[in-house]
Formats: sequence, structure tokens, C-alpha cells
Amino acid sequence: MTQSNPLVRRTTIVRVYPPDRVPIFSLFSRDGVTAMTSKFNLTPINASEGAEANFGAGRAEIGGRPIIIELLKINERRVILTAQGDTREARAVLSAVLEQLKALDARNPSPFLPEGHLIDREESVLVQQLSFDWTALLSDALSRFIATKLLPAASEELGEARIAGVQVNFDIRYQAKDGKLAEAGIEISPKKFAVETRAGSVLGDNLYYTISPTDAARHQSLLEDLERSLKKAK
Repeated sequence: MTQSNPLVRRTTIVRVYPPDRVPIFSLFSRDGVTAMTSKFNLTPINASEGAEANFGAGRAEIGGRPIIIELLKINERRVILTAQGDTREARAVLSAVLEQLKALDARNPSPFLPEGHLIDREESVLVQQLSFDWTALLSDALSRFIATKLLPAASEELGEARIAGVQVNFDIRYQAKDGKLAEAGIEISPKKFAVETRAGSVLGDNLYYTISPTDAARHQSLLEDLERSLKKAK
């Protein structure tokens, strides 16, 4: 039901490892940061601050196709990657990054194992035109309040008030099902589901910036479910 393909796809993957598994000190030694930045054309961002390496604005060649890396963060327990693309593309980049970490740790008697993680989580961003007007995200009572109370009260002598954007956010928290996570001192980070009119767009264009605590494919499915639900509610 969506009116167009996404203009932007962005996927973030978070891997959490047991203590002392991520070779953060191998990364900081033997020119590891240089090797990482060279392989993926990354820009270091405080890349040696404490026990965490942060990189941005990179590019990975996967199957002859460049994939943009927006953020790569590596610390002693986590590897976090944000890349432009869907799940398949982002995971291909993550696999290449983890193999590079493994290569840097090759001299370790117990080398880094990319698949030895405790948690693997994903979230995604899509920007695309959807089939509903922003007012469909509001209840009738809230729409009336905006039109009859808020906008008249916000208007002033210099200009008439109008709605320039709308954001609907749902914060999502998690209760761990696996007791091993608590034993390892790992808390499951909260996520969000958000639907926002795209900043700088014309409201009538129905262009939305959306965040989902899922991969891009499920994200797309959720947006189609949302479109159907709002259509039925009319």
C-alpha cells in the first residue's frame, strides 16, 4: 500500500559480546586503527578515547558495490554499525568489519570469534512517501484541539501559526527472557517506533521519517499495516 520505495534506508546492528572478547586493545595496537580506517575508508572520531573506537563516513565494497558506513563504534563489549541499506547489505558490512577485527587479533592465543556474541539486535530507518495525511496520526479530539485552540492561541500579530511537522514516538523497553544476560551484567537497551513528517518537506507530500526496532523488511511491513489500520479508521 505504500506509495513509493524508500528514499532512505538505514540499518543499525548491535552485537554484544562477553567480557574480554572484543579485541579492543589489538585494535589500538599494531596500527589497528590505521588498518581499519584504510580498509573501510573510515574517518576516526575520537578513535582512541578511553577503551572505545568511533569511526564515521566510511565505505565498504561488497560484491563490487559500495555501501556507505555512517557509524562504526567498537568498545570492549560492543560492536555497533550503522550503514545505508537493508539488512542484507548492513550484515555484509558487519561481517567484513568483524573479520578485520579477527585478523587484528590473530596473534592472541584465544582469538576473537565474530559469532561468539550474546546479543544481536537490529533497528532501521526508512524515509518514504506514505498513503496517509499527518492528521490521520491524531485522534479527532486532538485534531479539533489543534485547529480550534492551539493554533489560534499560538498565532500572533507577526504571523499566523501553522503546524510545520508532527512526531509520534513510542518508547519500547524490554524484559530479558534469558537469565544469562542479567548474570553477565547486560541490560537490553530500549528502542523506539517513530513516525515523523520529514523535516523540510511539505506536509501535503506525506513524506515520513520512520524508525523501527526491527530490520528493514519488517519495518516496511509495519508501515503497510499502519496504512491499512489508518485507512480502516476513517
